[in-house]
Amino acid sequence: INLNTLIKNTIKFVKTKTRDIRLTLHLPKEKTHIKTNPTWLSQILFNLIINSSESILEKKSYKKDLKGSIDVYLKDCNDYFIVNITDNGKGIQSDNTGTIYNPYFTTKETGNGLGLSISKKLATKLGAKIKLTNSNSSSTSFSIEIPKNKEKTWSRYSSLKMKNLLVNIFTGQFQINQKHQLKAVGM
Repeated sequence: INLNTLIKNTIKFVKTKTRDIRLTLHLPKEKTHIKTNPTWLSQILFNLIINSSESILEKKSYKKDLKGSIDVYLKDCNDYFIVNITDNGKGIQSDNTGTIYNPYFTTKETGNGLGLSISKKLATKLGAKIKLTNSNSSSTSFSIEIPKNKEKTWSRYSSLKMKNLLVNIFTGQFQINQKHQLKAVGM
């Protein structure tokens, strides 16, 4: 897949959540082809951008003049690509950084605490790494390091099963077992 295209297409899904936020893409002009599961990678990007937009909206509730911004960078680093998502939202408190990937951990009133947990699990399945690279009261950055030539076990999943899983995630029809594995109800 072409990562530039995947990122641009994912941005289309978050337009309503980022309507009043400046969202800027910093994409290389050269080819960014990679073997990966596009559905899973798009889900990770979607979750991170939604979290960024919600963080900005929360900060705007007490800082009315805030001009919200999200920057998405894609960098080619020899054997892998790095996608970096940076926002100027409220940040993540340092005492929460160790628990942000835990299922059901949230600081939001309406959050379910599954976005980062799901993203971390999907990244691991892709052979990628996701990490919080910066967080303070003026910005937060997450990076996703994606290996270029590593085919992971994701290829054994059918795209139909994955599409059903994502639909079930968005509609809330899922369960997480004791091993923190996501299971869609009815699959």
